[in-house]
Amino acid sequence: MQRIFAWTAGSLLLVAFNSLVWLATMPLRRRSRRVFIALLVTVLFLNWLVPDGDRRSDTAAGAVSLDYSYGLVSWEFENFFAKWGHRAWTALPWTPTSEADRRRALDRYVVLVDELREAKDLLSGAISENGPGRGKISDARAEVDRLIAERDSLRDGIEEFLEQAVADALRSDAVDLVSSFVWPPVDFRIDSPPKLLVTSPRDVIRRDEDVLIDPDISVEDIRRIESELAELEDVSAIVLQTGGLASYPNVIPTTGLKRLLNVAAHEWLHAYLVFNPLGRAYFDGGDVRSMNET
Repeated sequence: MQRIFAWTAGSLLLVAFNSLVWLATMPLRRRSRRVFIALLVTVLFLNWLVPDGDRRSDTAAGAVSLDYSYGLVSWEFENFFAKWGHRAWTALPWTPTSEADRRRALDRYVVLVDELREAKDLLSGAISENGPGRGKISDARAEVDRLIAERDSLRDGIEEFLEQAVADALRSDAVDLVSSFVWPPVDFRIDSPPKLLVTSPRDVIRRDEDVLIDPDISVEDIRRIESELAELEDVSAIVLQTGGLASYPNVIPTTGLKRLLNVAAHEWLHAYLVFNPLGRAYFDGGDVRSMNET
C-alpha cells in the first residue's frame, strides 16, 4: 500500500487551532505582539514544512488526471470542522452520549463493514456483467449508498471512542507526551481513502510524480489516464489504492476494527514523525521513504 503525506491544509488547521487556543488564554496587554509573532511563525513553519513537490500544479500527471483529482483541501476543512463541531455539540449538558450508546454504535459498525463489502462486490459484479442490467446496477448502487449513509451517521461517535483508545495506548507507552497530552492529537475520519496516480520513466524504476485521485473513479477512466500518459509522455503510469492518508484528520478506510486501529496508529505515526527529521525526510524519497513506511 502506498501512503503519502498531505500536510498542506492539515498543518494549517492544526497550527491555527492551537494558536487560537493559546492566544485566547494570554493576558490582553500582551496579545498584539504575540499575535504578530504567532502569525509569522505559522507562515514560516508551513513554508518550511510543505515540500516543493507537493505544490505542483502543472505536471503532466496532474493535467491528465485533473478532472479526477482528489479535493484534499476541501475534504480536510469539511471534516476537521465537522468533527470538532460534533465534539462541541456532544459536550453540551443536554446532548449526552453514554458509553453504552457508543458501544452499540460500534457493534453496528462491525456488522456494517461486512454488509458494505458485500454490497460493493455485488455492484462491481453488476457493472461487469454484459448485456442489459441497468436496473440491477441501480439497485446495487442504491444499497451501497444507503450503507455509506448509515456509516456516516454512526462514525462521529465511533471515531471519538477509537481515537481515545489509541491515545490511551500512546499514553500508557509514554510516547513523547507533552505533559499528559498526546501530540499531535489522534484525529481520523472513517472514509474512502483516495487512489494514487504514480509515474515512472520507462527505463528505470523511479517514482517521479504522484497525484491523489478521487476514490470513486471508474476502471475505464483509470485505464484511459494510464494509457494517455504512456502514449503522450512516454512514461509508465499506474493508479493504486491507498490504504490510508496522513492528512488531518487522517483518512482511514471502512474496515474491520483490528485493521482500522492498525491503520490509525500508522497514520498517526506519520503525523508524529513529521515534527522530526526522519519524518520530514520522507519527501526526499528513496530509502528514507521506505523507513517511514515500515
